[in-house]
Amino acid sequence: MKALSLVGLFLICVTSTTLFAESSPDDKALKDTQELLRSQSQRDKAIKESPDAANADRAVEQLTGTAEGKQQVYELASDVMANLVKQTNGDTAKMNQLLEEAKKNPEAFANTFSSDQKQKLRDISQKIPAKMP
Repeated sequence: MKALSLVGLFLICVTSTTLFAESSPDDKALKDTQELLRSQSQRDKAIKESPDAANADRAVEQLTGTAEGKQQVYELASDVMANLVKQTNGDTAKMNQLLEEAKKNPEAFANTFSSDQKQKLRDISQKIPAKMP
C-alpha cells in the first residue's frame, strides 16, 4: 500500500475537521461534512472559499492522476471522517490530535479503518500511477 495514498486522506480529513468544527458537532454536522466530501459541486464551492481545501484538492488530484481516483479518495475520506467523529465524540481538537499522530504512524491510522475501508484504500493505492514515488 502506498503511503502517499494516505497523504491525500490526511489533507482531506484535516480540512474536513475544520469544516466540521464550523458546524455544531452533531449527527447533522457529520452528515453535512460527508455530503460535502462526496459531492463534486459542494466541494467546488468549498474549494473556492478555502485555500486549505484548494490545496488539499490539488494534492489529491496530483496524487491520483484521475477524476475517478480523486472521487474515490474523497469518498473514503468521508467514511474515515465518521470514524474520527466516533473515536473523538466530535471533539475537533481530539480529531486534529489523532491526525497529527497519524502523520507520524500512518499504518496505525490505517489499522483503525474497517475492513471495507482498508480494501478501498488498497484499491485506490493500486490505481495510483506508477510514476508516483
